[in-house]
Amino acid sequence: MTEQLTSGGADAVCSAIGNGTPDSVSGTIGYYLEFFRFLPHDGEPVTTDWLLGGTSGFRRKVLQDFQYSDVSLGDDFLMSHRLKSQGAHLMMVSSVAVSHLNRTGFKLVFDYQRKIGMAATQYRAVSNPLLISRLSRVSFVTLAAPLVIVPWVGSHILFKLGFRKFIQYLLYSPVSFVMSCAWTAGFIKDLRQYRVKDAEEG
Repeated sequence: MTEQLTSGGADAVCSAIGNGTPDSVSGTIGYYLEFFRFLPHDGEPVTTDWLLGGTSGFRRKVLQDFQYSDVSLGDDFLMSHRLKSQGAHLMMVSSVAVSHLNRTGFKLVFDYQRKIGMAATQYRAVSNPLLISRLSRVSFVTLAAPLVIVPWVGSHILFKLGFRKFIQYLLYSPVSFVMSCAWTAGFIKDLRQYRVKDAEEG
């Protein structure tokens, strides 16, 4: 990661995220849903649109006079968007991983997925306001999100972690679907609030 900052042309860099609760079904599904973009695998460092706050490094210059959004979830994605909008080059080193101790217990993970869904509306409202504005008018469309999320996550697992982990994910797919429904519920909740705010402003 340091090499990318010193000689690889990166202004900011993050590593991959490893599953720190592999023996927990709820923890593993929560891990896949939250970090599927950051699964560890062999490969050269690549340009990325998103950094994770818990496993990132920065060149000092990009943090000078930077206004950081202090929110509970999605603050690292908001930071990534703002850095890129300022011309920063973001990189991910997928061959290096930090082990993440995930939340476990179905109720706890279910509730957390709903909060992540709410946060997704908030950071997407900054990074892609047109998309959120349009979705807020037809929020019922997002009810189909789990039908997209479950295979989308599965494709990342297959190509990055291999066939064995993919089969495991298929066995867990009913749980993944339910957890994705929780994410969708949170997303729609904040989407409706965005619509009210959008209407009030104009």
